[in-house]
Amino acid sequence: MPTAPSDITVHSILVAKVETLKWWIKRANDEAKACGEKKNPLTKTGNANGLRSKLADYYGLNLDVPTVAKVVSTKMDPQSLDGAIRKRQWAHLRALGEEWKDCAEQRQPFILCPQQPGDTFVNPDLQHDIQAVLSTQQAGIQAQPPPPPVDCSAETICAWVAAAKDGDVDALAHLSELQSTISGALSKLSPPPTHHQAATSSLATLVPPSHSVTRAHIGHTGSFEDQASLLEACSYDIKALQQANSLDEVIAQVERGDVAEIRKQYGPQGQCKGGKPEWKSLRVTVNKRERIYKQLMNEFNGDKDQFFRFFTIGNLEGEASRRKGKRKHAEAECQLMASNKVAEAIPHWDKDLDEEMASATYQDEQGGFSQDLWDARWRGQNRWEIWRSLGKEKY
Repeated sequence: MPTAPSDITVHSILVAKVETLKWWIKRANDEAKACGEKKNPLTKTGNANGLRSKLADYYGLNLDVPTVAKVVSTKMDPQSLDGAIRKRQWAHLRALGEEWKDCAEQRQPFILCPQQPGDTFVNPDLQHDIQAVLSTQQAGIQAQPPPPPVDCSAETICAWVAAAKDGDVDALAHLSELQSTISGALSKLSPPPTHHQAATSSLATLVPPSHSVTRAHIGHTGSFEDQASLLEACSYDIKALQQANSLDEVIAQVERGDVAEIRKQYGPQGQCKGGKPEWKSLRVTVNKRERIYKQLMNEFNGDKDQFFRFFTIGNLEGEASRRKGKRKHAEAECQLMASNKVAEAIPHWDKDLDEEMASATYQDEQGGFSQDLWDARWRGQNRWEIWRSLGKEKY
């Protein structure tokens, strides 16, 4: 039984997409042929689950065994953690806006977080999450310095919990300190409900500034109709793709899901044609980036090194020489082709390849196209490499 490469594990197989699974199968077949196998041990037919089973059986991996993430004392990139916190905070604000709008439509005052007897400033669900993550990650909080005072809003706590599950030691330390604060505050609360108000006041120094208005009424300024209209206008959310000039930036955007998110939010859905009004200005950009990514996956089998190497300006005949007068040739050799040029070349590339395939050179005895004759001439080159070999490549 062959040994699985380092990038093929139970976890990676379970989360891999179809294109990646097919690329792994192709690699396995190539390695088998290099070892003397006459037939491919694996086929690329079937759905994603079928391809996963084939790879797992081939390498002797058991997909039914749950994988447990190893607890590693690592630190998440501060920018990533801050970004996760900001994302949750904005999501919470949007949710509050929806609640406020519903209250205004029902002609009811909007009250931020109405308190009930026995409440603490961290809700029970979050307390449960904190206790759960601390109980499983105790090794990560040993010998950690006490964290500095920080905001402990619900959004921040949720971000800490997510980071702590990945082993972030700072997040673990914050949660441990917060849990101690909660336990201390609860021990000071008197059981009888009549003392709740006094007990709540004893927590004043623990409550973050954002919670100081928990009993504020948002509904006394302006009519309910004005509030509903204003909130409806504020709910209009516009997203945009960041500018991406080079191919690596385009590929990164697609793989992060930015392009798919724009299509999902503004593009046609189901039987609806045309999408939202914003789609007219976004459609061309989204289509170009999806077409470029399709070339990476279909023509280069997901091999980014080969893809970027092919579209490096130093490898494009004529491009480097035209740029010699503007910059050093060495700089031109490591520069990627602009993404727009590649996207705009795709229709011409496709047309030139179709014309070449229609040539009598590749016709069988019945006058149809012969894949064997095509493969015999081009010997494993993909369609972009063939285009270059034909001398028709231009951007």
